[in-house]
Amino acid sequence: TIPQTLDTYFTILYNFQQDGKKPLRLGDGPTLKEKPTNQVVVEGDDLKLTVTVDPNGQPAPIIRFYRGTRELKDDSRVTVNVNGLSSTLGIKRTRQTDEAKYTVNVESDGAITDTATFSVFIKDPKDSALDYRALLKHREQKKTKEEEVEEDWGALKPETGTLTVDKKGRRLSQIEVMKMSLKKVDAGSDSEEEKPKSSSRRQSVEIETPVKKVSADKLEAMEQQQRRSSMQTRRASLAEVIPDWPTLQTRKIIKEEPDKFNVEMEDIKALEGTPSVTFIAQFCKPDAKVKWFKNKLEIFHGHKYHFEANHDDYQLTVNVVKLEDGGKYSCQINEATVSAWLYVEAKEPEYYFTQKLPETYKVHRKKNGLLECFVSDPRARVKWMRGDEVLEYTPGKYEIQRRENRCFMRIVDAQTEDEDTYSCECGGAKTVANVHVVEPEWEFMKKLEDVEAVEREKATMECDVSDPEADVTWLREGKELKAGGKYEFVKEGLKRRLIVKNCSIKDDGKYICRLLDQETKAELYVSPDVKFMKKLTDKNCKEKETVTLEVKATNPHKHPFKWLRNGEPINVDSPKYEVNQKGEIYKLTVKDVDLSDSAEYTIQIGDRPNRCNVNVQPLPRPPKIDASKVKDIFVKKGDLIEVNVPFDGAPIPRALWSKDGKHIDEGNLDTLTEPKNTRLRIPAAQRSDTGVYELTLSNEAGEDKVPVKIMVMDAPGHPEGPLEVVDIFANRCALLWDKPKDDGGAPITHYIVEKMDISDGDWQKVCETDDLEVDVSDLEPGHRYQFRVSAVNSEGVSEPLPSAGSILAKDPWDPTSPPGEPIVIDYDKDYAEIEWDPPKHENGAPVSGYTVEFREKGENEKDWKKGVDIGPENKATVKGLKENKEYEFRVIANNKAGPSEPSECSEPVLCKSRKVKPRIDQRTVPQSIRIKVGQKFTLGPISFIGEPTPQVSWVVKNLGPKG
Repeated sequence: TIPQTLDTYFTILYNFQQDGKKPLRLGDGPTLKEKPTNQVVVEGDDLKLTVTVDPNGQPAPIIRFYRGTRELKDDSRVTVNVNGLSSTLGIKRTRQTDEAKYTVNVESDGAITDTATFSVFIKDPKDSALDYRALLKHREQKKTKEEEVEEDWGALKPETGTLTVDKKGRRLSQIEVMKMSLKKVDAGSDSEEEKPKSSSRRQSVEIETPVKKVSADKLEAMEQQQRRSSMQTRRASLAEVIPDWPTLQTRKIIKEEPDKFNVEMEDIKALEGTPSVTFIAQFCKPDAKVKWFKNKLEIFHGHKYHFEANHDDYQLTVNVVKLEDGGKYSCQINEATVSAWLYVEAKEPEYYFTQKLPETYKVHRKKNGLLECFVSDPRARVKWMRGDEVLEYTPGKYEIQRRENRCFMRIVDAQTEDEDTYSCECGGAKTVANVHVVEPEWEFMKKLEDVEAVEREKATMECDVSDPEADVTWLREGKELKAGGKYEFVKEGLKRRLIVKNCSIKDDGKYICRLLDQETKAELYVSPDVKFMKKLTDKNCKEKETVTLEVKATNPHKHPFKWLRNGEPINVDSPKYEVNQKGEIYKLTVKDVDLSDSAEYTIQIGDRPNRCNVNVQPLPRPPKIDASKVKDIFVKKGDLIEVNVPFDGAPIPRALWSKDGKHIDEGNLDTLTEPKNTRLRIPAAQRSDTGVYELTLSNEAGEDKVPVKIMVMDAPGHPEGPLEVVDIFANRCALLWDKPKDDGGAPITHYIVEKMDISDGDWQKVCETDDLEVDVSDLEPGHRYQFRVSAVNSEGVSEPLPSAGSILAKDPWDPTSPPGEPIVIDYDKDYAEIEWDPPKHENGAPVSGYTVEFREKGENEKDWKKGVDIGPENKATVKGLKENKEYEFRVIANNKAGPSEPSECSEPVLCKSRKVKPRIDQRTVPQSIRIKVGQKFTLGPISFIGEPTPQVSWVVKNLGPKG
């Protein structure tokens, strides 16, 4: 189906381009059964449009909806539902913005096989009187009329640049020129150039010459003057000349169907170098005169272009496609033109390396490496790779350059980590080089020599190397030195120097200069500027005595000196201390010493120290413990127990510990006794460490004691068992247990009760309780359960106490054993009375009743029917039986646990009347018998009935009974 309007054609063509230039095969494949019509929807209502496709023997196609050029997809308002060969477009809550032109395309095998366009109009809900259907119909009729008659009213203004004269050569006035312009009307032409020449006798010849424009007022005045002057010479009008002029009709114009192409050309994509491509167009007329154009320039048949016409198919073949062949190709027949594009894709040129990278390239560390290769074409684009990583120009590391065909990359300051596989790629060509960084061949030209220095002066160690780029490492006593602060490294040509600033005694030692795997060593000797001729010595004294410390030292640089006690400067202004210095003798006097004066004393001259210890012995006094500072100790299991007991006494007393009245060996304790305090440490406290401890301090002057209560808190021990499970029923039971022996040092707050269904193995919490018993409910009858109980205090949860094995959730009774076999003790034609023995075992619950069942003899096990339910008595009557039928019976006992197994089946019994008057069937009695004398004769058989079975006797009339 070919679009009938130019608007539809352009819509289809645009959609065709937007869909990735899908080819058009209209009519060749699935088609729409019925074209959709324009839709009118009240604003706010939902729109629903369904189209159906005829597959024409091909697979189900793809149906797409477009709004303008955009394909419609499912969103919050738009839905497109495809169901087999139909598709439904839905738009919820329509808006004014939904009013537009819509297109539906049918696609098969990547081509558009049918298409249709329709409009959607949104009606204002307030304007209910406007009939949009009539409006649409009016628009369509008006459009059809405009297509049938396209009137051309000509140019309503005089054309500038023309001069009009009549046949006699007389120049017309401006009024006549304007009238001529208004009368130039041709109903069948589109432009002034296409109008046919008139056969009027007033035909004029147009000569291009400028015409002066006239104003409207002046033109009106000139018209009136011309009208007055020509009134007498005026020609008669057609209405005056032709009597029937008002009744004449306008001549109908028969519009000839324009020429058109039935099948248009399609765009073609081709690769440069393709042997040929062919454009095909189908025209409505066969063997017409055709012209071909490329980019609006006419082309002709030849070696490059080949024209061919086959009936109504017109073909253009372009041979050996090149880049310059790309463009717009048009086919023109008569006044109809069709066009298509040829897109030529450039063929990727083939590049290769005329000189490749070396397979292996070695570069010395710290030197620059150069990788170089040549490509076949200077236009080729190349990229450098390190492994799988693309390298970019990096100043100071990877410097990539290009000079025509030459490509090279410089690796600056190569290091060991630069070792890798490098490659250069150009299109499909690739060249690879394995770069190895090797150590340079450096060596020492002059080695280090020993150096002597004095404290606070500078020391320099020097050696020579073979390469100005050689790097060395400085070490002292095996540890690498870092530049800055105390050390300065100098690299000057081949010279390598280590400068040690402000030397001290600590800088004394062996120094190493390392070059690759080579080393040179030397010693640095630092002489002190302060020397102690006589050093401090340790002192022992008693309280209240005076101690003098003396030292002799040289101090040529007059360094300041100071005395320190335990590393802290001594307040020499205190009356307790006296400091003297005379020549090389330095003295410190400590007056009226006490125990606190026991310490390490130091004299520091400049940076040189000298030390000694002063030990003050106390005067004897018995130990006295400060009990107010001894508190009870509470700790958690695993924590550190630390007991500090302050006391006063001299000499330092001996500390002895006991627990709960039992002495503790000192070898098993971590204790420390100082002049004013004794300490007991117990790491990783356990519950067994809980108790009352007693400390005894004793010396030569006496002793003192103090108790210390230590409580180690932990989770409690498990509840005492066994965990008893009692009162077991089908859905509940009860648990009993005892308190834990060890409450963990904190009161038991509650117990956690858990149960586990053996079938799934998961523990489930039942409840929390502070009692020693609990009722457990919600058990599944017939399931096996196990239980456990855990104790809880403030420190945690104890280990659980499990029950001994599992229990079965069931009531403490079972169905009884089967009753005894029933016996029929009476019967009639419609009932039977039976009795039986009760079950031998009631299994925990008495019989609450019986159920009697019956069946006809010979029936299956499933044919048992319920006869009667009775109480605990063991006799029952089953009614409703049928006469002359044999029946069997069985009994089921019931108790709290349910029905028992059925009893054995009774013997069959025939239901019939028990008391029936005897009656002889007269039809079986012979009427008379005739025989000869001496002959035997037989009577019967005679049929009779009666219940119970009647006695039979024969009587010969007048003879009496006879056997």
